[in-house]
Amino acid sequence: MVASKSRRPRRKGAAVTLPLFGEVAPETTAELPNEGSEAAVAHSLPRPRQHHPSSGDVGDVIETRRGFQPTSINSLDSSLRGGMPFGGVTLVASRARGGSMSLLLGMVLKALSRGQTVLFCSGQLDYEAARGRMTVLKSQVNGYRFAAGLQDAADQEKLRRAHNSIPWEQFIFWRAENRGVSLPSVSGAEDLIVVDVQGGGFTTMRSRVRWLREAVARGGAAGVLRQVMAAGERPPRVFDLPGLGTFADLFDAAMIMHGAAEREPSRRASNEVVIDIIRALRRPVHNRTVALTIDRRYAGLIERGGGSGEGHD
Repeated sequence: MVASKSRRPRRKGAAVTLPLFGEVAPETTAELPNEGSEAAVAHSLPRPRQHHPSSGDVGDVIETRRGFQPTSINSLDSSLRGGMPFGGVTLVASRARGGSMSLLLGMVLKALSRGQTVLFCSGQLDYEAARGRMTVLKSQVNGYRFAAGLQDAADQEKLRRAHNSIPWEQFIFWRAENRGVSLPSVSGAEDLIVVDVQGGGFTTMRSRVRWLREAVARGGAAGVLRQVMAAGERPPRVFDLPGLGTFADLFDAAMIMHGAAEREPSRRASNEVVIDIIRALRRPVHNRTVALTIDRRYAGLIERGGGSGEGHD
């Protein structure tokens, strides 16, 4: 178990990492101006909020909430018949680079924009990477411009504004280890709890779901678990989930994401993403899909009808 660590101050003119692309993105760096410049974002980034274990029993319910936590995408909320249930757990599954990380970060941004507290447990991203990707997602800057060193003052200003608009004090980060089960205790004050820890056998995966269900029961939060599925040449299906698909039965709501290239290899460059809803309101669902587009410039999901899916209110 690795807890989040305080970041050491950066020297003037140091490069700031902007992890943008893919499920665990390769690091691209952008040189930001020295401290004192209005566009200097990196040097004022807040330190991570440490997660301290609760002294209480995670199974003690201290608050009951009703309703749903929005996913950040209206059509997806409608297909789930409300969104992610408070006090319940939702599965988001895809293959690597299938868009599930973008969806998770959009969910987190949506919750933070509503003044909610988020606990993010990840074995894929560290705190800096998660914060960098959310800042880029919020700003909608063109990440390719940074990768090529072509960013301008307007791009820097967008990043600064986006960063300052995110209430980082409500974002609790826990660095987990893949293939492990060790996860933090919760306080009961969380509104959204996200688990993005991969690997391990079916028993280990079930244990993570059990922890998440107990955690959301304590305070009535909405829980989300991301599952990265094995690579394949066709769109992933329910039976490709662990336990020949029985893994989905552990959740109140569940969805599988896939891109156009998994349906038609000739469309490898396509930005189309489809979400198959396989479970909602604790019941199996058939033939219910949500069509999205991913804008790879900032790794944001957009509804095909034009609505934004990155979590702005």
